[in-house]
Amino acid sequence: MTDDKNIPEYALQPAKELDEMEIDEFDPSPYDRLLSWSRQKKASQSFHLEDNQDFEREMNQAFEKQENPIILEEQNAEEVFAIPSEEELFETQIVFNEQPQMNPVESIEAEEVIHVQAEAQAELPLEETFHEIAGVENSYAQAEEIYEPITEEEEIQLVSVAPAEPLAEAVNAKPVTVLPMTGTVVTNELKMTDIREKPEARVFIEEDILVPDTKEDLASILSMTGKLKLFDSEIHVGQMSQDSVKVAGEIQLHTLYIPEKYSGEENIIAIQSRLPFKTDWTLNVAPLSHLVIKPYLESVDYTVINERKFRAKLTVRLAMREYANVELQVFQGIKGESLQLLKEKIQLTHVSERKNDVMEINETLSLKDTQPKPERILKYDVDIVENHKQITDEKAVINATIYCNVLYLGKVADSEEEAEAKLTPQLFQGKTEFTQFIPISNAAEGSRVAFSDKGIVVRIKEDEAEGAAENAFTLEGEVETSIEIYKNLEREIVTDIYHRTKDLISDKVELETMSLGGSGVTEAAVREIINIPEKYGDVKRVIYISGNIKNSKSTLEQNKNIVEGVVEINLLCIPEDEKKPAFSLTKDLNFRGAMEIPEAKGNTKANSEISIKELWFDRINSKQIEVNANLFIASSIYGQEAYQIIEKVCFVEAQDVNVVKPGMVVYITKTGDTLWDIAKKYRTTVDMITEINDLDKEQKLGDSTKLLIVR
Repeated sequence: MTDDKNIPEYALQPAKELDEMEIDEFDPSPYDRLLSWSRQKKASQSFHLEDNQDFEREMNQAFEKQENPIILEEQNAEEVFAIPSEEELFETQIVFNEQPQMNPVESIEAEEVIHVQAEAQAELPLEETFHEIAGVENSYAQAEEIYEPITEEEEIQLVSVAPAEPLAEAVNAKPVTVLPMTGTVVTNELKMTDIREKPEARVFIEEDILVPDTKEDLASILSMTGKLKLFDSEIHVGQMSQDSVKVAGEIQLHTLYIPEKYSGEENIIAIQSRLPFKTDWTLNVAPLSHLVIKPYLESVDYTVINERKFRAKLTVRLAMREYANVELQVFQGIKGESLQLLKEKIQLTHVSERKNDVMEINETLSLKDTQPKPERILKYDVDIVENHKQITDEKAVINATIYCNVLYLGKVADSEEEAEAKLTPQLFQGKTEFTQFIPISNAAEGSRVAFSDKGIVVRIKEDEAEGAAENAFTLEGEVETSIEIYKNLEREIVTDIYHRTKDLISDKVELETMSLGGSGVTEAAVREIINIPEKYGDVKRVIYISGNIKNSKSTLEQNKNIVEGVVEINLLCIPEDEKKPAFSLTKDLNFRGAMEIPEAKGNTKANSEISIKELWFDRINSKQIEVNANLFIASSIYGQEAYQIIEKVCFVEAQDVNVVKPGMVVYITKTGDTLWDIAKKYRTTVDMITEINDLDKEQKLGDSTKLLIVR
């Protein structure tokens, strides 16, 4: 028995005749669009037969498994839709590949799922949703002839559909059976040597130094300079990674001081000391990597404790380059499986070759005729600076100059009437060039050259016949030249993966690489006039000049690398007043150099090596000294990136996973969405999304964009 009160009013009305219904006002464009798209796919034969069969089986399974045509919250489809006859909606059939054509309403009853997903905060009426999906320019009145009027509450329930959960989350929530892919995985081998700039470290050294018994008591320190030497500047790491590196070395300290009983300008005393140091450098280094450490003497300070003791405070800065051996099997696919792969092309810089070559130096540096013969050397400095290099497929030709400053005591007579000359401090500045030929076996797309002083010393040259001192110095020792040959590589890597019908899991490994963008060299000139403070009086002579680079930095802008910093200049001077002792002046001079490097951008870094090429002075008058410096700057631009690479891919079988797989989805985009992420979530392809929605693959998705997605 039927309760008439529960029968809807529209159900009691007589059925309309076929000619009374306005079928021509129904706009079937969304379904026609899918029909046309399916036929185009078939005609173009863009899919392989196996893919079409897989897609057909997938859709058949989707139709067979669905139980509810439209997911509603406590709604009956019959209460929302007035169901027309088969003839009325004949032209609104939806075709999925080779599936038989079905009436839309009948397809609903045949367990077809049209799944509309929307953001929770977007309350969009059903008729407007349909209008946006189909791209139909019909009015709201036309939509009313298709759908029965519904209340606002029903409208909200209708579009606030539970979204389809990503399968990955369901797989993680249930026990799975892993199916290894042994023998079916396709990979490419990546074997290279990567360069990694490691964080710098600093070593602070404080040591008390005693004045030797054979030397006079100390009154004041005139200057203090140091030369660094590492016992092991190159370290080979074993098969296990390390979280610290032991570094040991020594500082050869040169100290000039004024004695308490100062008797004239020749009474300057030199002390040479050796200060050992060691440290545990905390950092992570890769197994089987090669470490190259370069030390810099960052600061030197001193304090006189008493006439027989002084304290030296020094700061050593350690820079490290790690040459890491990278060996990876880069995942490319699985044999016999149609995978969706997200690929990315990356730029890598490979150190194809590293060569060291040692050259013996034995040069005579002759003094000018106007300079006195040397009797004793007080101190000297040696700098090695690259001039130019030429690299071919077979060899590297490197030309460099060794600059030498020597402070020595020589005999000078004040006048011709004096029978005996006295010792006075003198400055000698000399240089010598050398050229090295280093064989190489790889063509270079970039290179880097470094020099190491292997115990170069300066001695007074003796006359071989008579054994007397000549008016010359001898430069002896070895120079080690290191060259790195760079080769740029381009590789395609897989950064994400999924399968349209199968579940899979994978691991990711991080690949950290450096890509060399370019290199360049330039010179920077510094000139400044230094005024002598009143407390020192007038200056008679400058007996020594030395310089040190500090506080340098690189700025990349508008395809230029701008290098700035400070040259610390130290002058040793003899006053006009013979009763006053020698004194030192320290002055910081700013420098700036720029070079054109097209790859210099904001997201890259610069590595700059700065050397003092030439350093000289001119005494303008007793109160002013002009200082000049010429700097050589070599820079390389590089980018450092970390990539997540797919590896260890396996298929899985989920147990008791009940996941809704809709045949169609309306997705409303939000900020940060990409076509790849949406395609992966709903197990479709980027091509299908772009073709159905008339989008460009490179197009960025805006917020609240409605996309029709078909699996």
